[in-house]
Formats: sequence, C-alpha cells, structure tokens
Amino acid sequence: MELKERILDKVREYIAADESYDDDAQITINPESLEVGLVDGEEADGLPDSIDCYPAMDFVEMTADGSWIPDKEAIASAAEEYAG
Repeated sequence: MELKERILDKVREYIAADESYDDDAQITINPESLEVGLVDGEEADGLPDSIDCYPAMDFVEMTADGSWIPDKEAIASAAEEYAG
C-alpha cells in the first residue's frame, strides 16, 4: 500500500471516531518504515523525535453541509515529502 493510501486510511479512521481523540490528535509517520499511526496529542508528546507528527485536522476539510472529509491534496502533499 502506498504511503498516501496509509495516511488516507488513518484520516478516515480519525473522521469516523473523531470524538475518541483529543483536540490535538496526530497522524504519525515513521520516516524509516513509512508506518502511519493515529494518536492523541498527549501520546504524540511521548514518541521518539524520529517519528514525524502532523495534526490530524491538517488532513481534513469540511463540506458545505458541515461534514468532515479527507483533504486529498494535503495528504498527497505530505506523502510526497517521503518520496525518494
């Protein structure tokens, strides 16, 4: 699975259960393994410095009817940072 798809999966997981996470939920990416995670902000504070963290809200956008959807452009942009 491509990194972009793994990020998208975690963003969808966040949207589906956003009330299960604190206001500072983070999408995490391990630059070495490209493993993607989803954690509360407090959990992210305890992660090693080698793990990159992005606010989950950076990867969502609101539709005109007020529902959250993945921001595919932001997800693609983040994934491109690891292309190489």
